[in-house]
Amino acid sequence: MANSTQLLILAGPSCAGKTTLIKAIKNKTLDSYIYKQLKVQNLFVLPTFEYKDLKKIELEKLKKSVTVIIHYDLYNIYLKKNSYKYLAEIDQQFDEVIVITLYVPSKVLLKRIKLRIIKTFIRIFIKPTKYKSTVEYLEDQWTKYRGYRTVNTAHNIYSDWFEFSKTLNLSSHWLIDSSQEKLKIKSLETINLDRLFN
Repeated sequence: MANSTQLLILAGPSCAGKTTLIKAIKNKTLDSYIYKQLKVQNLFVLPTFEYKDLKKIELEKLKKSVTVIIHYDLYNIYLKKNSYKYLAEIDQQFDEVIVITLYVPSKVLLKRIKLRIIKTFIRIFIKPTKYKSTVEYLEDQWTKYRGYRTVNTAHNIYSDWFEFSKTLNLSSHWLIDSSQEKLKIKSLETINLDRLFN
């Protein structure tokens, strides 16, 4: 399908590694079998959009890119509850929709966001001229940290997402455990989700 339009959704809560994975995809540093499994066109030069920015972009312009990556933060979507709705509308506009969900255990998410908070504190002292924007970012990260400390938050985020994703017209849905140093990609169909969360 050389002329087909593809939508690649990289989904995961904050600190799951979405930005890192996008960089790895474009820098060609992933194992070759991952690229073969995905079967995505022009994978190394894809335009990338934050989900929050999609409503500002005309769908016809979006589709002319042939393949598009959406950086999809499940934590922010989970808080807003009804925010899945627009993704369902976008889903209908592409010939193929491929999802990669980045799974990370809640303990690892907590460690990562702690590190992010520490780095943000350091940034405030190094670049005090950007104090206001950095403090706002710090407040956002602290809110997420408290959210991750709440029992079952990560579990609920993933459960809601997996349930919603069943309503999408997906070509494939992949899962990557990004807490592991060596990334491995598996089809969601082959994974026991109850065992994943326990």
